[in-house]
Amino acid sequence: MYEIVLGRKPSDIKKYGTSGAVLIGRHYVTMERNKVLANPVYLDFNQPHAILVAGKRGTGKSYTLGVMLEGISELDASLKNNITSIFFDTMGIYWTMKYPNFKDSELLTKSDIKPKSCDITLYAPKGSYDSLLKKGIPVDKSFSIRPNEINFENWCELFDIELTSKSGLLLERSIEGLGTDYSIKDILKSIDKDRDSGKDEKLILENKIKFIDKWGIFDEKGTDFSEFLIGGKNIIIDLSEYNQIENGEKIKSLVIGFLCNYIMKVRMAARKEEELAILKDNNLFSENHSNVPLMNIFIDEAHEFLPEKGSTLAAYPLMQILREGRQPGISLILATQQPGKINTDVITQSDILLSHRLTSKFDLDAMNQMMQSYTTSELNQYIDSLPRKNGAAIVLDDTNEKIYPIQVRPRFSWHGGENPKLIRGKLLSKMSESVKNELAEENKTL
Repeated sequence: MYEIVLGRKPSDIKKYGTSGAVLIGRHYVTMERNKVLANPVYLDFNQPHAILVAGKRGTGKSYTLGVMLEGISELDASLKNNITSIFFDTMGIYWTMKYPNFKDSELLTKSDIKPKSCDITLYAPKGSYDSLLKKGIPVDKSFSIRPNEINFENWCELFDIELTSKSGLLLERSIEGLGTDYSIKDILKSIDKDRDSGKDEKLILENKIKFIDKWGIFDEKGTDFSEFLIGGKNIIIDLSEYNQIENGEKIKSLVIGFLCNYIMKVRMAARKEEELAILKDNNLFSENHSNVPLMNIFIDEAHEFLPEKGSTLAAYPLMQILREGRQPGISLILATQQPGKINTDVITQSDILLSHRLTSKFDLDAMNQMMQSYTTSELNQYIDSLPRKNGAAIVLDDTNEKIYPIQVRPRFSWHGGENPKLIRGKLLSKMSESVKNELAEENKTL
């Protein structure tokens, strides 16, 4: 039995084997008209990739992202410190990865996997950190952004004002007079002192700024985001508290866009230093160590931030990484349940497409844009051939110009994205006695 490594050339498979790749499932093969599981399927993280995971609600796309992050967390220690993952959790479902997946213990046993927690660091915006802790969410750290780190154009987009409007010009004058380090209060004071604007104009802008101050995302001290660049970290950024508030999508887009911009700039500078080090050694095959690890960026519900029509505060930074992130060493892993509503460049620029079941013709037509000349059928024909079970998927590997039907492996950490059920209280009855005892021991430590 041989291993399939998605996104890795045959010559690299001979050189590296499965090192630097993570196990995500097994390959379906047809035997006497039946689909059976055969070869293990790995996903390459030795090099940067653009990966799109699609599937209608409940078919396993969010689950699959969790499988990928688990695999990265299990990489060999000699490799783990060379890579860092940042996961923007817009639905608030990935904090549960801190706990073992005891509920699927029987399924895990069949796959020779033991339930265990995943090594993640959970961040939340400063304004929602305390409320999440009170709810029992095991948040590790808070983060905030310095107001001076947001440019004038982004402020205007946040406030829904034109750059050249009276409010826009007032904001520009107010920010320009503050120097390089200031707070929200400083902006308000600067607006109040402006002599070229009327009272009503000032009041409108001041109210907009006071409103966003309640978001709890801005602080003059701010977070030193270099801590996000420590090798071996798996960071979950919980942005779910903004789902139910006005302009919540803009806040999430602002955070995603800001951090993606930061990561791109730092990795581009680091890549130059890495190449200079190789040239100074005068040896193209010399081992090269960098202070900045390779980066993986995970985003669920990506169509909200990279829409087919219009733009968001995250759109340009994400498109820059999608098109140019390979060279500086940034992988972008996106998931969507509505591929028909995502920017078409996401589909055409992705080198790995993993699709769970889709039924909407609109979404299937969008995904067919990636079906290359080496495919003989449209996507729906491949999907229809899959077993009707969660986790079944079709993978299009553009690196090797192949399509694989696969079954995504079960998660060893707890999945928080399952649908709630009317019938409850049946979980423990399905567990073996040994697992029940393990769960009891886990609860004692919480």
